[in-house]
Amino acid sequence: MHRLLPLLSLVLLGAGFTDLPVEEAKVAPGLVVIELSTDDACPAPAVWDEAAVQAWLGAHATTLVKPARTASHVEAVLGDGFRPAMARVAYRDGKELDRICGCMDGPTFSRWLAAVDGGGTRADLLEEDMEKAGGGLDIGRMLALVQVHHCAHRENAALSVLLDLWERIPEEAPEQREVRLSRVAHDMGVLAQTHPPAREWLVGMRDQLTTAKDTDGTALDEWVVLNRVLLQDEVTVAWYREHAGDKDMAELLERQAPNVFYLLVEQGAWADAGRVVGDPVAWLAAWRKMPGGLDDVAKGYAALLAAGRAADAAKLAKSTLAVDRGASCRLLARSVEVGATDRSQKKVASACEDEAVVAAWTATL
Repeated sequence: MHRLLPLLSLVLLGAGFTDLPVEEAKVAPGLVVIELSTDDACPAPAVWDEAAVQAWLGAHATTLVKPARTASHVEAVLGDGFRPAMARVAYRDGKELDRICGCMDGPTFSRWLAAVDGGGTRADLLEEDMEKAGGGLDIGRMLALVQVHHCAHRENAALSVLLDLWERIPEEAPEQREVRLSRVAHDMGVLAQTHPPAREWLVGMRDQLTTAKDTDGTALDEWVVLNRVLLQDEVTVAWYREHAGDKDMAELLERQAPNVFYLLVEQGAWADAGRVVGDPVAWLAAWRKMPGGLDDVAKGYAALLAAGRAADAAKLAKSTLAVDRGASCRLLARSVEVGATDRSQKKVASACEDEAVVAAWTATL
């Protein structure tokens, strides 16, 4: 009692952090919240100073601890795995109740404090919100729920939500196909890196598509994406090379050619990437619609040269410079970078006003 009385009185005065050692704080009586953050992890003012949080703390005895972010404290509070810039972990009588990551506003944070004080979690609050919204497929909140579970080391719960999204989106929200194949798949892949059951699910899902992928474009898209999140892009490239030239699979090969192009570029296989490119003008039109499209055009230009397709490279350059003459230096620099240059680039070089780039290109001839 001698130690707890001044601690309790300090907390009742407001959002005051104690200097209680981490290991002692974790087993202290009552509700304990330990905050572990990097400097300036969240914008000022600190959430503890907001009116809603001050009001809640003024009515509830809570031990608050904010230790320095040392290696020993990170290990003691966060354990293995996820290391967010801002983390808050709630305990009651030595038992961890929940942990949250990232910044919050005052009302949201005070609502979480009330939830954990009553034995609930941040995930419970999100699920309540979804029920109030009607209980339908709320992709945004479900993805947020995944992050909440991941933060709190509830990996099986996070996986369950992701699998639910994967199965429901095609039926209930087909217009969100790209979200499914990008964000949902990405989050499954991240989870799979540290949670073996998630990886087993992904491998099983991918392998179930082994036969269908060779006849169905949608199945092939999923198979390629699952290879990606499993860090097995070489499987996709091997499939493409195995079937290249197969007229019966021409449509599927064309469908995946852009993906395979990027995979080959990532591997530094520039000549192989250049052989994948179809009509350069058609590919240019697609690249222009993408974020960072000019860089993709430069990659395509260098790849075509590496593959010995100088005429197609010239066609790509001509169409590009017709609308953006300033792109010439980008095209030239990328070809120099990958070691794919020749004299057929003279028109591109003459349009480049960066003397250093032109000199670097000239030195390769």
